[in-house]
Amino acid sequence: MLDLAREKLDGDTACVVMKNGEAPRILAGRGLKPLWSLFRQSPDSLRDAAVADKVVGRAAAGILLFCGAAAVYGAVMSRPALAWLEEAGVTVAYGRLEDRIANRQGNDSCPMEKQVAAARTPAEAVAALREILG
Repeated sequence: MLDLAREKLDGDTACVVMKNGEAPRILAGRGLKPLWSLFRQSPDSLRDAAVADKVVGRAAAGILLFCGAAAVYGAVMSRPALAWLEEAGVTVAYGRLEDRIANRQGNDSCPMEKQVAAARTPAEAVAALREILG
């Protein structure tokens, strides 16, 4: 399922969620917002799902772990996200591994990554994200 989700990740598609043979959920948008919106609307849709996202940093990993995703692919993935996902026993694949997820200007860390930097658990990461994303 993760390979199928990864294959659908192209163009304007930011995130693909596949679960139990259902039609894939295709999310468009930039940054963490598409995944955050799905989490806010339907967190159960991520439980036991295979999720492919263009960028998986610690913020996205926190959401996915909190919801119980089974497999995660990041076209770009940060080392901290990889470690967190692997520690939880999630099946993980990536296209490119980076030390950190940079902001859009490329001159600093992503603001979402900064927001969850101190989080020790997925629940703490989600709580930190709620502070700025609602």
